[in-house]
Amino acid sequence: MFARKFTIAIYFSSAGNTKYCINQFISYLHEDVLTVSIEDVACAKHLSKHQDVILAYPIYFSDLPRIVREFLYKNSANFNGKNVFIISTMEAFSGDGTGCAARILKKFGANITGGAHIKMPGFILDVGIFSYSHEKNERIISQASIKIKHLAELFMAGKYPKHGLSLFHQIAGFLGQRLWMKIYDKTPFSKSKPTLDEARCTGCGSCVKPCPMANISLVARKAKFDDNCTLCYRCVNICNQKAITILGKAKNLEKSIPARF
Repeated sequence: MFARKFTIAIYFSSAGNTKYCINQFISYLHEDVLTVSIEDVACAKHLSKHQDVILAYPIYFSDLPRIVREFLYKNSANFNGKNVFIISTMEAFSGDGTGCAARILKKFGANITGGAHIKMPGFILDVGIFSYSHEKNERIISQASIKIKHLAELFMAGKYPKHGLSLFHQIAGFLGQRLWMKIYDKTPFSKSKPTLDEARCTGCGSCVKPCPMANISLVARKAKFDDNCTLCYRCVNICNQKAITILGKAKNLEKSIPARF
């Protein structure tokens, strides 16, 4: 069982779904748990001082976001000998969302105590099939809150769920999505940067600072993207002019309802 006073919760949240879930989860533990985003420059320092870790992140197409994968490898030594419980948020199916990080962390000497999958509203706003109504998003969030409370109760009792950690889940994630990502050239991960509609872009710069990869700059009063995108969709969410797309088309942004968190 976790020694609660030594627990840290670290997370990455693109549109805010994962941040919402981890904050809810921690609130049900009724203990002091340090919560830090991996974007915080002090995150690695905090991580090195804690033995028990809760790691939370969104899963993209049954795989880790680039920023999360890079953080894990950069902090491999900080995970050696640590107890790690993993929470993975997703829109629908991932198979082994938690397993994607668990397999990496095991190589670093971490002890994976358990994992939990939580369904949240979609964040891919420029693809019509991923855009839900406000009412559906509210239902998903309500169901997620109930599940999070149950997971926290299990966690406090030392009964850690094992969502996404078995070989069966790994095969499901691979065959269900990752294999197709590798077979076909036109995959989400073939996109190295967002697309900008220059006619819509006003050069306001609101997308620059929030980018977790420092991938955006202003050049001649237009947003410019480097090839270091993690597909988090934060810039798409932030742009009031709907000038940025990643996988889909701008016309879908007009009817999309982003997650409220």
